[in-house]
Amino acid sequence: MSSAVLKKVVSASSVSQIDAENSERLERVMAFQFPPLIHRMIDKYGWTEEHSLSVFEDTKRFLFLCGTVTDGPVAPSEVIDEVWHNFILFTEEYFGFCKTHFDRFIHHRPRKRNDQPSKVNLAKRTLELAEKTFGELSPHWSYPKKANACSNCAGSTNCQDSDCKN
Repeated sequence: MSSAVLKKVVSASSVSQIDAENSERLERVMAFQFPPLIHRMIDKYGWTEEHSLSVFEDTKRFLFLCGTVTDGPVAPSEVIDEVWHNFILFTEEYFGFCKTHFDRFIHHRPRKRNDQPSKVNLAKRTLELAEKTFGELSPHWSYPKKANACSNCAGSTNCQDSDCKN
């Protein structure tokens, strides 16, 4: 991995509103690097190294939200979700990452058929939390509208609305 690309991506992390304890935790989370995942994204999807690193940085930010937000769920964008899926496949490393940084396993919980519809727009909630926590977000955080998707999810792959056509 080129150090110039890595340095550029890592230095792109900004923190706007976060307490001292979580600021230190975020620094540790963002310092975590896992080249096998980056190589997987390059090989599997044909992504560039820079794009793979950039999306992984945002995936770590998203996982930070998952590990520190306690008042309800958050939903990843499609590209962040794809990196998260691939990270989970490296079970030992993913488990170690979660245990080291959050002292617990961060489960991936997609919507189940019988789940009650969400009363919250999860995409909007996630973006508001992320912007409050990290400041300006990259385009990796976008939730494109899909045809027939419900108004709660904006097309998120983790919609909690059982009536969603997503």
